[in-house]
Amino acid sequence: SRYGNNIVKAKWQPKSEIAFLATLRITAIDNMGLLNKITDLLSNEMRLNLHSLRMESKQDLVEATISVFVHNTEELNTLIEKLNKLKEVKKVARLI
Repeated sequence: SRYGNNIVKAKWQPKSEIAFLATLRITAIDNMGLLNKITDLLSNEMRLNLHSLRMESKQDLVEATISVFVHNTEELNTLIEKLNKLKEVKKVARLI
């Protein structure tokens, strides 16, 4: 009661609001609609914010580097699993 003026109520952010940047490298077979499938998975299905995306095609393969904001490693692992289930995707690796 002596120091009542110095007490400040703390407001903690829920963990779901904190996001971490994760970067993935995807190797896939070059196919019409691949970019649409990836962005649909990120935006509509997983509800993740895309930070950056870079794709480069060499012969019949595509190398894509995507950076997304995830809330935890479980969400990141789920994203990697779902990307691997796309029939064109051959490999997904976490960079950062």
